Amino acid sequence: MVLGERWECITLFLYYLTDEPEDAEDEEDNGVTPDEHTSYIAGVCLAVSVILISSLNIILTNAWSYLIAREAWAIFVTGLIGLLNLVPIMILMRQPRNKATFPFMVPCIPYLPLFSVFVNVLLIVKLNYWTYARFGVWMCVGR
Repeated sequence: MVLGERWECITLFLYYLTDEPEDAEDEEDNGVTPDEHTSYIAGVCLAVSVILISSLNIILTNAWSYLIAREAWAIFVTGLIGLLNLVPIMILMRQPRNKATFPFMVPCIPYLPLFSVFVNVLLIVKLNYWTYARFGVWMCVGR
Protein backbone atom coordinates (compact mmCIF):
# COMPACT_ATOMS: atom_id res chain seq x y z
CA MET A 1 0.00 0.00 0.00
CA VAL A 2 1.41 3.36 -1.00
CA LEU A 3 1.71 6.14 1.58
CA GLY A 4 -0.92 8.23 -0.24
CA GLU A 5 -3.41 5.35 -0.10
CA ARG A 6 -2.83 5.00 3.63
CA TRP A 7 -3.59 8.68 4.14
CA GLU A 8 -6.74 8.31 2.07
CA CYS A 9 -7.84 5.35 4.22
CA ILE A 10 -7.13 7.30 7.39
CA THR A 11 -9.02 10.32 6.08
CA LEU A 12 -12.01 8.19 5.10
CA PHE A 13 -11.95 6.46 8.49
CA LEU A 14 -11.87 9.78 10.35
CA TYR A 15 -14.66 11.10 8.13
CA TYR A 16 -16.67 7.99 8.95
CA LEU A 17 -16.14 8.55 12.68
CA THR A 18 -17.31 12.15 12.58
CA ASP A 19 -20.13 11.65 10.08
CA GLU A 20 -23.64 11.47 11.49
CA PRO A 21 -25.53 8.23 11.01
CA GLU A 22 -28.27 8.18 8.41
CA ASP A 23 -30.88 6.75 10.77
CA ALA A 24 -30.57 9.89 12.93
CA GLU A 25 -31.96 11.88 10.01
CA ASP A 26 -34.85 9.43 9.73
CA GLU A 27 -35.66 9.95 13.43
CA GLU A 28 -35.55 13.70 12.90
CA ASP A 29 -37.99 13.40 9.99
CA ASN A 30 -40.38 11.30 12.10
CA GLY A 31 -40.76 14.15 14.58
CA VAL A 32 -38.50 12.68 17.27
CA THR A 33 -36.39 15.52 18.62
CA PRO A 34 -34.58 15.98 21.92
CA ASP A 35 -36.63 17.60 24.64
CA GLU A 36 -36.52 17.92 28.43
CA HIS A 37 -37.83 14.39 28.97
CA THR A 38 -35.25 12.74 26.72
CA SER A 39 -32.54 14.92 28.29
CA TYR A 40 -33.60 13.71 31.74
CA ILE A 41 -33.55 10.07 30.57
CA ALA A 42 -30.07 10.56 29.08
CA GLY A 43 -28.82 12.15 32.31
CA VAL A 44 -30.16 9.31 34.44
CA CYS A 45 -28.69 6.69 32.10
CA LEU A 46 -25.35 8.46 32.15
CA ALA A 47 -25.34 8.66 35.97
CA VAL A 48 -26.27 4.97 36.30
CA SER A 49 -23.61 4.03 33.77
CA VAL A 50 -20.91 6.01 35.62
CA ILE A 51 -21.90 4.35 38.91
CA LEU A 52 -21.76 0.91 37.30
CA ILE A 53 -18.41 1.70 35.64
CA SER A 54 -17.05 2.85 39.01
CA SER A 55 -18.32 -0.35 40.66
CA LEU A 56 -16.75 -2.44 37.92
CA ASN A 57 -13.43 -0.65 38.35
CA ILE A 58 -13.46 -1.16 42.12
CA ILE A 59 -14.18 -4.85 41.68
CA LEU A 60 -11.55 -5.23 38.96
CA THR A 61 -8.97 -3.53 41.15
CA ASN A 62 -9.72 -5.36 44.40
CA ALA A 63 -10.60 -8.79 43.00
CA TRP A 64 -8.02 -9.03 40.24
CA SER A 65 -6.17 -11.94 41.88
CA TYR A 66 -9.47 -13.80 42.28
CA LEU A 67 -10.30 -13.20 38.63
CA ILE A 68 -6.91 -14.55 37.59
CA ALA A 69 -7.52 -17.60 39.82
CA ARG A 70 -10.91 -17.99 38.08
CA GLU A 71 -12.97 -17.77 41.25
CA ALA A 72 -16.64 -18.19 40.37
CA TRP A 73 -17.94 -15.33 42.52
CA ALA A 74 -15.48 -12.82 41.06
CA ILE A 75 -16.31 -13.80 37.49
CA PHE A 76 -20.04 -13.71 38.24
CA VAL A 77 -19.99 -10.28 39.90
CA THR A 78 -17.76 -8.78 37.21
CA GLY A 79 -19.90 -10.23 34.42
CA LEU A 80 -23.13 -9.14 36.11
CA ILE A 81 -21.98 -5.54 36.51
CA GLY A 82 -20.67 -5.55 32.94
CA LEU A 83 -24.01 -6.81 31.61
CA LEU A 84 -25.98 -4.39 33.79
CA ASN A 85 -23.93 -1.57 32.31
CA LEU A 86 -25.22 -2.47 28.85
CA VAL A 87 -28.80 -1.53 29.83
CA PRO A 88 -28.24 2.23 30.34
CA ILE A 89 -25.91 2.33 27.33
CA MET A 90 -28.60 0.80 25.10
CA ILE A 91 -31.23 3.20 26.45
CA LEU A 92 -28.83 6.08 25.86
CA MET A 93 -28.30 4.93 22.28
CA ARG A 94 -32.06 5.03 21.63
CA GLN A 95 -32.39 8.70 22.64
CA PRO A 96 -32.63 11.31 19.85
CA ARG A 97 -29.54 13.42 19.25
CA ASN A 98 -29.17 17.14 18.82
CA LYS A 99 -28.56 18.06 15.18
CA ALA A 100 -26.65 21.27 15.98
CA THR A 101 -23.06 21.43 14.75
CA PHE A 102 -20.23 22.77 16.87
CA PRO A 103 -16.58 23.53 16.10
CA PHE A 104 -15.58 20.34 17.90
CA MET A 105 -17.78 17.28 18.26
CA VAL A 106 -16.76 14.08 20.04
CA PRO A 107 -16.75 11.08 17.71
CA CYS A 108 -18.15 7.63 18.60
CA ILE A 109 -20.79 8.88 21.03
CA PRO A 110 -21.49 7.34 23.61
CA TYR A 111 -18.69 4.75 23.35
CA LEU A 112 -15.62 6.99 23.46
CA PRO A 113 -16.82 9.17 26.38
CA LEU A 114 -17.81 6.09 28.41
CA PHE A 115 -14.48 4.43 27.64
CA SER A 116 -12.66 7.56 28.82
CA VAL A 117 -14.74 7.52 32.02
CA PHE A 118 -13.77 3.85 32.50
CA VAL A 119 -10.05 4.57 32.08
CA ASN A 120 -10.06 7.69 34.28
CA VAL A 121 -12.02 6.04 37.09
CA LEU A 122 -9.70 3.02 36.90
CA LEU A 123 -6.71 5.33 37.35
CA ILE A 124 -8.41 7.08 40.28
CA VAL A 125 -9.30 3.78 41.95
CA LYS A 126 -5.69 2.60 41.71
CA LEU A 127 -4.42 5.59 43.73
CA ASN A 128 -3.10 5.02 47.24
CA TYR A 129 -5.42 6.01 50.11
CA TRP A 130 -2.82 8.52 51.32
CA THR A 131 -3.35 10.41 48.08
CA TYR A 132 -7.01 10.90 49.01
CA ALA A 133 -6.01 12.04 52.51
CA ARG A 134 -3.55 14.60 51.08
CA PHE A 135 -6.17 15.77 48.59
CA GLY A 136 -8.71 16.25 51.40
CA VAL A 137 -6.24 18.21 53.51
CA TRP A 138 -5.28 20.46 50.60
CA MET A 139 -8.94 21.04 49.78
CA CYS A 140 -9.55 22.16 53.39
CA VAL A 141 -6.39 24.30 53.55
CA GLY A 142 -6.94 25.87 50.15
CA ARG A 143 -10.33 27.17 51.10
